[in-house]
Amino acid sequence: MSEIDARCQKIANVAQKHLIAKEIAQKQARQLLEKAGKDSMNNLLAKLYDKLHEHIYGGCGLGTETSVFIEDVSSYGQEIINAVAKGSGLKLGLDEGAQAWLNVEFSGTPKRYVLKRQLQDGQEERVFDFAKLVAESNRRVALWHEGVNDLAEHCIQIIVDCLESRAENHYGIPQTIIVEKNRQNAFATNFDFCGLKLEFGKLQPWQVSELEAAINKRISHGAVEAKRVGTFTHSAALWFELTKKTKKVVEDAVFDYAEFYHHYDEVTPELQNVIQKISENLQMVPEEDQLLALKPQSKLLYYIDTEEDWDNLQTAFGSKYGFFKDDLIVAIEKALPGVMIKSINFQQDTKGWVSPRGCAYGHFSENQRMEFDCESVADGCDIARRMVKARERIYDLKTSQFGSLVDATTEKLLSIVETILLRDFSPDLDLLLQYSFFLDSQVDFIVLVDGCKVDLTKINDEELSSRLVWGIKQRTKGLFEIDSRFSKIHLNVSSRN
Repeated sequence: MSEIDARCQKIANVAQKHLIAKEIAQKQARQLLEKAGKDSMNNLLAKLYDKLHEHIYGGCGLGTETSVFIEDVSSYGQEIINAVAKGSGLKLGLDEGAQAWLNVEFSGTPKRYVLKRQLQDGQEERVFDFAKLVAESNRRVALWHEGVNDLAEHCIQIIVDCLESRAENHYGIPQTIIVEKNRQNAFATNFDFCGLKLEFGKLQPWQVSELEAAINKRISHGAVEAKRVGTFTHSAALWFELTKKTKKVVEDAVFDYAEFYHHYDEVTPELQNVIQKISENLQMVPEEDQLLALKPQSKLLYYIDTEEDWDNLQTAFGSKYGFFKDDLIVAIEKALPGVMIKSINFQQDTKGWVSPRGCAYGHFSENQRMEFDCESVADGCDIARRMVKARERIYDLKTSQFGSLVDATTEKLLSIVETILLRDFSPDLDLLLQYSFFLDSQVDFIVLVDGCKVDLTKINDEELSSRLVWGIKQRTKGLFEIDSRFSKIHLNVSSRN
């Protein structure tokens, strides 16, 4: 062998060894990848089987499709999901709206999959019989169809019990009410099925629709609507709303809703007590508050004790329903001769709150009240007389005593400016300049006029405010100019030079 041949042979040998080593490495990598893919497929397959087993044997069957929650299911990748679909014989797909949910359709041919794993002390074998699961689901679906009518009648009995237990019935029955028991969801309970206690909230969407339809076939003059409250329809709590349907008549109805709500179409003794309580506890807007703002308030106020009363009173007397609004108005006008009620409004003050650390915030309501816009048409009761007196007193302050109001306001402004100058400026300051003082909300702008307190910042009468601003300017010979909201004083020192 020549030297060249020997060198060539050496090169070939080295190359061959390199190729063999590369092929071995690639084969090992493929085997590891296949094993990882196989492990991932088996892992997802096991999770899917366990979830379906739980849902089927713990429920009323799944019908033709369902969704199961598998954490991080989207991380498996479509290839693994396709492999699981092939192994199970089911049609699978990710939920587009919630990537942790796997949609499952039973439209394929469910299979029996045997998983074998080699362990140190032997071999583990686990059977995933999807065909058996689907068969059990179908059996339960058939039992559901057989028993849905009985379940509907059971639900109607729950609804009737809830209606009769409502302590607030005498306030009137709204057009639509949520079926509750003691202010709690009446269907956050269980029902019997195949020896199990099942939650209404775990029913499949199609089962909820069938149950709703079965209930409505048995109710006259009313209809129920099932609503889900939660993140996903298959895991949310189930609520029912009952709505009046005055023209809906069902033959051989299990429940006639009209027979129930007609009992509360009239003023009951309980409601009469409520009306009397309101009539006896009405207050007018305090005269002092009216004088402070120089604004007559022809209102009667009834302060509401609790949130529950707030809801009930709105049902009985509010603008949305107001079943007995006219009855209340008649009772008030009878109790307060000379007062005529124009309208009833519900008002509340809303305030915000923030936690000490600033990590939480919200709002709360207070001072909830009914406001009765009214008019004093005769001198028939003390409230009517007080309304007239307050209105006349405010009129006097705006007209015959307006000069006194200007004088008192001018004196107040002089005191405020003197305090500001003494506090904020040095004596040698050149006062020939023009200055403007922005007043903070803590400045007291209450003046006393003939024994009446008036808060200048609360005056919303634009015509009166304009006249007052002009009067102050005249009294001070142009030294003071103040805006109509009493938030800024302009001190025109140069005009006095």
